[in-house]
Amino acid sequence: MMLEPLTAPAVEPVSLSGMRAHLRLDTLEEDAPLADAIVAARAFVEARTSRALIDQVFRLTLDAWPDDGVLRLPRGPVSSVTAVAVRDAEGTAQPLAPADWMLEARAHPARLWSAPGKVWPRPGQRFSGIEVTFVAGYGPEPDDVPAPLRQAVRLLAAWFFEQRLVDAPISGPVGEIVAALIAPFRLPRVFA
Repeated sequence: MMLEPLTAPAVEPVSLSGMRAHLRLDTLEEDAPLADAIVAARAFVEARTSRALIDQVFRLTLDAWPDDGVLRLPRGPVSSVTAVAVRDAEGTAQPLAPADWMLEARAHPARLWSAPGKVWPRPGQRFSGIEVTFVAGYGPEPDDVPAPLRQAVRLLAAWFFEQRLVDAPISGPVGEIVAALIAPFRLPRVFA
């Protein structure tokens, strides 16, 4: 199973100007490392929670359908599945009609299975024969992201920015606070 981001978030859950105010920075001189810290903090929170904070498009590639026929999408919250395709023996992606599958987006993790009376088609190639493209994220705007997750990004971005010259693990009060902020949002790890 391989999860590949196809689009990056259009915005970060915490703005550069908001981070400047949070850190009480008066100049723009540090904007480049501060922007990098915001991206790193968002990526950290997303990795730890298995959630996309701002809407992004992902492609999940599988060798075979799960034995129980239910495909659990490894990144949430899922707002839509835009394509399901199975590769034939020549490697050509054959799209499945939306009427052939059902999505339970509100489940954690979201689940995809074949529609009643339908069966998942067998891929014609042994590896990477199934592709599912989906949108995950709380929405397109920073205010769509739950406040505890935005605060976790803010705290981590500040920590990354302030510790950028030191090679140290995230620990102490910052690590504990971030862990507490993201704990209610963590999705279980999913394996196909």
